[in-house]
Amino acid sequence: MIPTAIRIHGSLMVIGWIFCCTNGIILSRHYKQSWKRKGRRNYEPWLIAHQVFNSIAVICSILGTFVIVYFSQDYSNLTPYPVGAHPICGFISTALSLLNPLIALCRCSPTSSNRTLFNWIHTFVGLTAFSLAVPAIALGLIVLRSTAVKSSPYSILTVFQGFVILYVITEMTLEFTDYWMILRERSKSAF
Repeated sequence: MIPTAIRIHGSLMVIGWIFCCTNGIILSRHYKQSWKRKGRRNYEPWLIAHQVFNSIAVICSILGTFVIVYFSQDYSNLTPYPVGAHPICGFISTALSLLNPLIALCRCSPTSSNRTLFNWIHTFVGLTAFSLAVPAIALGLIVLRSTAVKSSPYSILTVFQGFVILYVITEMTLEFTDYWMILRERSKSAF
């Protein structure tokens, strides 16, 4: 049987990183052009949705980290490689997820000469956090598979891998669509 603290920890991390964060990333990367209409307080709808999804992801990450540290009363007993990287990747991704909203608070105006630098830093910190969270979740599922789940050892990890593959396919499709739209706009303006 899987301990309740581990269930809560894993559920919060999957909800935060796999559902909320992926949606926040997709919205910020691919919906800027199509959701340009100004919304509440003169913000664009994609930005509001991006902030909501990523705020939920940060809250889930903090709560998930708190739950596992508080109930385990310890840092980690996962020492063998590669699963020993689970808490390290998890703590770093949580710290970066806390740092990124603070960076966003320092956002300069869209016309500022520093806006490109801000965009690169904000994107780099966010994608680094996400790039560490995904392997941390995978390693957590490997630990879970090897210690707690005996009846269907691959089902949870397989579902997670399916989500990761679906996300990669979605990103690639949206990148291709964005590129195609740019080419289409250029060809219209050429004539």
